[in-house]
Amino acid sequence: MKTSAFARLLLLVLLMLPAAAMAAGWHALLSAQGAVISESAAAASAQRAVKGRVLAVQLSDAGGQPVYRVKILTEDGRVRMVVVNAQTGAVLSN
Repeated sequence: MKTSAFARLLLLVLLMLPAAAMAAGWHALLSAQGAVISESAAAASAQRAVKGRVLAVQLSDAGGQPVYRVKILTEDGRVRMVVVNAQTGAVLSN
């Protein structure tokens, strides 16, 4: 049985919705409590650890702890992922 490209795309979107909704809800809850730093603050923390241009910032979860994953293009052309604690701004890994 053949599946159309549209059906595959629709299935992919539907599978991603719960994770996106959960992240959005989690971010709203933590922000309302003042427990989460901004994306720009996370990007600045990451850039202090790894010099380069920020490509993306995403709120995520690491072992039950809210973190930002900051993707940076380094000056030598490599892409690095820097993990920043979303509550304190501390760089956890680079």
